[in-house]
Amino acid sequence: MRVTRTGILAASAALVLTACGSSEDPQPTSPGTTGPNGQAPVTPQLPTTTQLPPTTQPAAPPPAGSGDADQPARPARDQCVLVPEARDGVYTVFEAGTAVVRREGDRLVLGEIRTNPGWTSRVDDDGSEEVESDFRRDGEDALDLEVEIDDGRVEAEICADDD
Repeated sequence: MRVTRTGILAASAALVLTACGSSEDPQPTSPGTTGPNGQAPVTPQLPTTTQLPPTTQPAAPPPAGSGDADQPARPARDQCVLVPEARDGVYTVFEAGTAVVRREGDRLVLGEIRTNPGWTSRVDDDGSEEVESDFRRDGEDALDLEVEIDDGRVEAEICADDD
């Protein structure tokens, strides 16, 4: 027996049409009409949707001037590094602690200074245009934060001093 491509296609089509024409399958009806044998229409059931878990949002970056992302590398002994102006006024002095220096109009205002364990601090200058605080540990390690208003801009630097 020889089977041709046309014969296979014809047989497949006949099976599909036979399956579609079965009277046992419910036929779609319009709203308000009855189905076969006077029964209520069969409404096709749509699959229910599954709710996906909420996506996780990335963490917000730390505020400018208060996190490690905005801070340069710690300066070598007798060197200074410029640090960006802290919009929130909180300057992180590497591992030594933090100092709050806010600009209020044309002057600087020194707020709270916090030292980390093993460090001490003192205020060397608390003027309206310049604030300088000194952080020390073990008598050998010293970091100075200097914040000043220069030509209308706030400039800040941290120096590693041994004096």
